[in-house]
Amino acid sequence: MEMDKLTSKAQQAIQDAAAIANRNDHATLESLHLARALVSQDDGIVVSILKNLEIPVGSVADALDAEIRKLPKVHGEGAQLRPSNGLARILAKAEAMPGEMGDSFVSTEHLLTAILESKDKCSEILHAQGLNSERVRSVLDQIRGGRPVDGQDPEGRMQVLEKYCKDLTALARREKIDPVI
Repeated sequence: MEMDKLTSKAQQAIQDAAAIANRNDHATLESLHLARALVSQDDGIVVSILKNLEIPVGSVADALDAEIRKLPKVHGEGAQLRPSNGLARILAKAEAMPGEMGDSFVSTEHLLTAILESKDKCSEILHAQGLNSERVRSVLDQIRGGRPVDGQDPEGRMQVLEKYCKDLTALARREKIDPVI
């Protein structure tokens, strides 16, 4: 996969996945590591997808962490991190998705969708949490606002109002502030 075809958040997710694997003394980079990195990006689109689907980010992260702890550990100087065959297939599938979706770059939602469409332990965990590719694609249109991924930082342009403004009406409905009369 060519790194210049990835958005900055997708590049960061792959780097974070490698860091998670290294911290846990794993020899192979798995889809579990990548999924855990994706749900760790607080300002990323994957977390927005989970919130829109009303899936608790913490429970997804905990389920992934539990499975990551079960992976075999490798100790020693010669251990070098390499992507698993399953992750290589997921990355190849994610690389093909931008063309299907009218995008120019591989973004984090492409990585998430490719993980969900794979048949591995990570996709089973995500499916058990209520996440599937159909639900992701339906919410994605709402989050994107019909805009394609055509730059290295598309997340910076998505949901701008939600990021930088407070919805006073929603806060008042949840009784977080007093309504102004």
